[in-house]
Amino acid sequence: MKKKVIVIILFLFIIFEFFATYCLLSFDNYNVLSTGSYHYLIYNGDEHFEKGSLVRFKKMDNCINILEGEEVYYALSPDIVLKGNVSKREENMDDDAIIISDNYTKCDRILGNEYKEYKNIGKIINFITNRKVYFFLILLPTIGLLIYEVFLIKNSIKKETLYEKKN
Repeated sequence: MKKKVIVIILFLFIIFEFFATYCLLSFDNYNVLSTGSYHYLIYNGDEHFEKGSLVRFKKMDNCINILEGEEVYYALSPDIVLKGNVSKREENMDDDAIIISDNYTKCDRILGNEYKEYKNIGKIINFITNRKVYFFLILLPTIGLLIYEVFLIKNSIKKETLYEKKN
């Protein structure tokens, strides 16, 4: 029974470790993760959404196809997410940029206009991906498990050599 509990705890720890590592490596400098059809934002501001929320935005197909006057959310920094209206594109603009509320904005900063907010999940992800917390919750236990495995292998080899010497 004790061995099954240890195996279950180790299994849950490994899942937690992979999730934390994925989050740490996937979110960009703006706390935005882009997947197939969604942008995920860990919101740290206090204007449009609750602080510490994870907000899922449906990606827009192409920023060139966004209609003039349409309202969209876009990120300027991890703490600043603005909502603005799309202005008329200028003829000499790059294909990967658009004007939103008189701000020249790159298309990769546009989050979208359809969203769903998950309150407090962003706080948990921020806590897990904090460098110090990640070090103490993920790296140190992993190093401890590696050292433990090395000692088990060493003891196993020692037992085999003692057994061979007796025979």
